[in-house]
Amino acid sequence: MLQKCMLITLPDFDRATHFLSAWSKEIIDDAEKRAIKVLEVKEPNIIMKNVNSLLDKQKPQLVILNGHGTINKIEGQNKEWIIIRGKNHQKLRNKIVFARSCSAASGIGIELEGNNTGCFIGYQEDYAIIPDRHGMSRPNQNRSSKPFKESSNIIPLMLLAGKTANEAVEESKKIMENYLENQYMIDEDPRIFDVLAWNLSILTCVGNENATI
Repeated sequence: MLQKCMLITLPDFDRATHFLSAWSKEIIDDAEKRAIKVLEVKEPNIIMKNVNSLLDKQKPQLVILNGHGTINKIEGQNKEWIIIRGKNHQKLRNKIVFARSCSAASGIGIELEGNNTGCFIGYQEDYAIIPDRHGMSRPNQNRSSKPFKESSNIIPLMLLAGKTANEAVEESKKIMENYLENQYMIDEDPRIFDVLAWNLSILTCVGNENATI
Protein backbone atom coordinates (compact mmCIF):
# COMPACT_ATOMS: atom_id res chain seq x y z
CA MET A 1 0.00 0.00 0.00
CA LEU A 2 1.40 3.38 -1.02
CA GLN A 3 2.22 5.78 1.77
CA LYS A 4 -0.07 8.80 1.87
CA CYS A 5 1.58 12.13 1.22
CA MET A 6 0.88 15.78 2.09
CA LEU A 7 2.52 18.84 0.56
CA ILE A 8 2.45 22.08 2.55
CA THR A 9 3.94 25.47 1.68
CA LEU A 10 5.41 27.52 4.52
CA PRO A 11 6.16 31.09 3.46
CA ASP A 12 7.28 33.45 6.23
CA PHE A 13 8.01 36.96 4.98
CA ASP A 14 5.31 39.14 6.55
CA ARG A 15 2.87 39.09 9.46
CA ALA A 16 0.17 37.04 7.70
CA THR A 17 2.48 34.35 6.32
CA HIS A 18 4.37 34.21 9.63
CA PHE A 19 1.15 33.31 11.43
CA LEU A 20 -0.06 30.81 8.81
CA SER A 21 3.25 28.97 8.77
CA ALA A 22 3.50 28.90 12.57
CA TRP A 23 -0.03 27.50 12.78
CA SER A 24 0.97 24.76 10.33
CA LYS A 25 3.19 23.03 12.88
CA GLU A 26 0.09 21.45 14.42
CA ILE A 27 -0.90 20.08 11.00
CA ILE A 28 2.58 18.75 10.24
CA ASP A 29 2.87 17.08 13.65
CA ASP A 30 -0.51 15.39 13.19
CA ALA A 31 0.42 14.10 9.73
CA GLU A 32 3.69 12.67 11.00
CA LYS A 33 1.92 10.93 13.89
CA ARG A 34 -0.28 9.26 11.29
CA ALA A 35 2.79 8.13 9.30
CA ILE A 36 1.83 10.38 6.40
CA LYS A 37 4.77 11.63 4.37
CA VAL A 38 5.12 15.40 4.69
CA LEU A 39 6.67 17.58 2.00
CA GLU A 40 7.47 20.87 3.72
CA VAL A 41 8.22 23.56 1.16
CA LYS A 42 10.03 26.41 2.91
CA GLU A 43 11.77 29.57 1.78
CA PRO A 44 13.81 29.96 -0.37
CA ASN A 45 12.39 26.92 -2.16
CA ILE A 46 8.76 28.02 -2.50
CA ILE A 47 8.95 28.70 -6.21
CA MET A 48 6.83 27.34 -9.05
CA LYS A 49 9.54 25.06 -10.44
CA ASN A 50 9.99 23.26 -7.13
CA VAL A 51 6.27 22.99 -6.39
CA ASN A 52 5.58 21.64 -9.88
CA SER A 53 8.29 19.02 -9.44
CA LEU A 54 6.93 17.84 -6.10
CA LEU A 55 3.38 17.66 -7.42
CA ASP A 56 4.51 15.64 -10.44
CA LYS A 57 6.97 13.28 -8.76
CA GLN A 58 5.66 12.82 -5.23
CA LYS A 59 1.95 12.95 -6.14
CA PRO A 60 0.63 14.15 -2.76
CA GLN A 61 -3.02 13.39 -2.08
CA LEU A 62 -3.36 16.48 0.13
CA VAL A 63 -1.98 19.90 -0.80
CA ILE A 64 -2.03 22.82 1.66
CA LEU A 65 -1.13 26.20 0.24
CA ASN A 66 -0.41 28.97 2.73
CA GLY A 67 0.12 32.43 1.32
CA HIS A 68 -1.33 35.42 -0.41
CA GLY A 69 -3.63 34.87 -3.34
CA THR A 70 -5.94 36.26 -5.98
CA ILE A 71 -8.65 34.70 -8.13
CA ASN A 72 -5.99 33.58 -10.59
CA LYS A 73 -2.82 33.08 -8.52
CA ILE A 74 -1.43 31.70 -5.27
CA GLU A 75 1.81 33.03 -3.87
CA GLY A 76 4.70 31.17 -2.32
CA GLN A 77 7.59 33.21 -0.99
CA ASN A 78 7.75 36.97 -1.37
CA LYS A 79 5.98 37.91 -4.64
CA GLU A 80 6.71 34.51 -6.17
CA TRP A 81 3.59 32.98 -7.73
CA ILE A 82 3.57 29.19 -7.46
CA ILE A 83 0.11 28.40 -8.87
CA ILE A 84 -1.22 30.38 -11.82
CA ARG A 85 -4.60 29.77 -13.42
CA GLY A 86 -4.09 28.65 -17.00
CA LYS A 87 -0.43 27.81 -16.47
CA ASN A 88 -0.06 25.08 -13.87
CA HIS A 89 -3.34 24.92 -11.93
CA GLN A 90 -4.14 21.58 -13.59
CA LYS A 91 -1.41 19.97 -11.48
CA LEU A 92 -3.86 20.27 -8.56
CA ARG A 93 -6.51 18.16 -10.28
CA ASN A 94 -7.55 14.95 -8.49
CA LYS A 95 -6.01 16.13 -5.24
CA ILE A 96 -7.59 17.60 -2.14
CA VAL A 97 -6.37 21.18 -1.97
CA PHE A 98 -6.77 23.61 0.93
CA ALA A 99 -5.69 27.12 0.00
CA ARG A 100 -5.38 29.36 3.04
CA SER A 101 -5.24 32.44 0.84
CA CYS A 102 -7.45 35.14 -0.63
CA SER A 103 -9.96 34.57 -3.42
CA ALA A 104 -8.41 31.50 -5.08
CA ALA A 105 -11.57 29.39 -4.74
CA SER A 106 -13.41 31.78 -7.07
CA GLY A 107 -10.99 31.26 -9.94
CA ILE A 108 -8.52 28.42 -9.58
CA GLY A 109 -11.07 26.40 -7.62
CA ILE A 110 -13.78 26.84 -10.26
CA GLU A 111 -11.33 25.79 -12.99
CA LEU A 112 -10.84 22.49 -11.15
CA GLU A 113 -14.52 21.83 -10.48
CA GLY A 114 -15.31 19.45 -13.35
CA ASN A 115 -13.80 16.03 -14.00
CA ASN A 116 -12.05 16.01 -10.65
CA THR A 117 -11.94 13.21 -8.08
CA GLY A 118 -10.46 15.71 -5.66
CA CYS A 119 -11.64 19.13 -4.56
CA PHE A 120 -10.53 22.67 -3.82
CA ILE A 121 -11.26 24.08 -0.36
CA GLY A 122 -10.68 27.78 0.07
CA TYR A 123 -12.05 31.27 0.25
CA GLN A 124 -14.05 33.03 -2.45
CA GLU A 125 -12.85 36.51 -1.53
CA ASP A 126 -10.23 38.09 0.75
CA TYR A 127 -9.40 35.86 3.74
CA ALA A 128 -8.29 37.72 6.86
CA ILE A 129 -7.02 37.16 10.39
CA ILE A 130 -6.85 39.50 13.39
CA PRO A 131 -3.72 39.02 15.52
CA ASP A 132 -3.26 40.63 18.93
CA ARG A 133 -0.42 43.13 18.59
CA HIS A 134 0.81 42.20 22.08
CA GLY A 135 1.33 38.58 21.05
CA MET A 136 2.92 38.99 17.64
CA SER A 137 5.96 36.93 18.59
CA ARG A 138 3.82 33.98 19.70
CA PRO A 139 1.43 33.12 16.84
CA ASN A 140 0.29 29.89 18.47
CA GLN A 141 -0.58 31.60 21.76
CA ASN A 142 -2.11 34.75 20.27
CA ARG A 143 -5.58 35.24 21.81
CA SER A 144 -7.04 37.36 19.03
CA SER A 145 -6.05 34.97 16.27
CA LYS A 146 -7.12 31.81 18.14
CA PRO A 147 -10.52 31.50 16.33
CA PHE A 148 -8.81 31.90 12.96
CA LYS A 149 -6.19 29.27 13.72
CA GLU A 150 -8.69 26.75 15.05
CA SER A 151 -11.25 27.22 12.29
CA SER A 152 -8.71 26.92 9.48
CA ASN A 153 -6.41 24.25 10.95
CA ILE A 154 -9.37 21.96 11.56
CA ILE A 155 -9.81 21.51 7.81
CA PRO A 156 -6.52 19.66 7.17
CA LEU A 157 -6.71 17.99 10.59
CA MET A 158 -10.10 16.48 9.70
CA LEU A 159 -8.82 15.43 6.28
CA LEU A 160 -5.77 13.76 7.83
CA ALA A 161 -8.17 11.86 10.10
CA GLY A 162 -9.94 10.44 7.06
CA LYS A 163 -12.98 12.71 7.02
CA THR A 164 -14.51 13.95 3.78
CA ALA A 165 -13.88 17.40 2.39
CA ASN A 166 -17.43 18.41 3.19
CA GLU A 167 -17.14 17.19 6.80
CA ALA A 168 -13.94 19.20 7.21
CA VAL A 169 -15.52 22.38 5.85
CA GLU A 170 -18.65 21.98 7.95
CA GLU A 171 -16.56 21.50 11.10
CA SER A 172 -14.67 24.68 10.29
CA LYS A 173 -17.93 26.57 9.88
CA LYS A 174 -19.23 25.15 13.16
CA ILE A 175 -16.15 26.39 15.02
CA MET A 176 -16.56 29.88 13.57
CA GLU A 177 -20.27 29.89 14.41
CA ASN A 178 -19.53 28.91 18.01
CA TYR A 179 -17.06 31.75 18.42
CA LEU A 180 -19.55 34.17 16.92
CA GLU A 181 -22.40 32.97 19.13
CA ASN A 182 -20.20 33.39 22.21
CA GLN A 183 -19.10 36.84 21.00
CA TYR A 184 -15.46 35.95 21.62
CA MET A 185 -13.44 38.99 22.81
CA ILE A 186 -16.07 41.33 21.39
CA ASP A 187 -15.45 43.97 24.06
CA GLU A 188 -11.68 43.87 23.62
CA ASP A 189 -11.57 43.81 19.84
CA PRO A 190 -14.89 43.92 17.94
CA ARG A 191 -13.03 43.44 14.64
CA ILE A 192 -12.68 39.74 15.46
CA PHE A 193 -16.44 39.23 15.23
CA ASP A 194 -16.76 41.00 11.88
CA VAL A 195 -13.78 39.32 10.25
CA LEU A 196 -14.72 35.87 11.52
CA ALA A 197 -18.26 36.32 10.18
CA TRP A 198 -16.75 37.35 6.86
CA ASN A 199 -14.47 34.31 6.67
CA LEU A 200 -17.45 32.08 7.47
CA SER A 201 -19.40 33.56 4.56
CA ILE A 202 -16.65 33.01 1.97
CA LEU A 203 -15.39 29.51 2.88
CA THR A 204 -16.31 26.97 0.23
CA CYS A 205 -15.55 23.53 -1.19
CA VAL A 206 -15.46 23.20 -4.97
CA GLY A 207 -15.47 19.79 -6.62
CA ASN A 208 -15.95 16.40 -5.02
CA GLU A 209 -17.25 17.11 -1.52
CA ASN A 210 -16.96 13.41 -0.65
CA ALA A 211 -13.24 13.30 -1.40
CA THR A 212 -10.91 11.79 1.20
CA ILE A 213 -7.15 11.32 1.19
